[in-house]
Amino acid sequence: MTPGDLATIFAETSELFEPTVGQTTDSDLHRLREALFPILLDVPYDTENGIHNLVGIITDDGDYSASYGSSFVRPKRIAIYDASIAADASAVVRAKAEAQWR
Repeated sequence: MTPGDLATIFAETSELFEPTVGQTTDSDLHRLREALFPILLDVPYDTENGIHNLVGIITDDGDYSASYGSSFVRPKRIAIYDASIAADASAVVRAKAEAQWR
């Protein structure tokens, strides 16, 4: 499944929902979860171990652990910029550090 395929699936699914006006209800959230669950199951995620899938994003940790044997581990998000680069670093040092960070 390519990112484009996934974007298409989400776009088609979003057409099934009317915009929420005001506070969302439990019924609204339930409908969203029911629509997202099969999509997230199909998205390739844990290709190395084949255990986990993205339903862990929307599933209670206890329920997910019971189904898949362990908690869903959310990947760390890398910071956009390396804060360890000194403010007074030379242009060469800064460029090298920035290139290594990417």
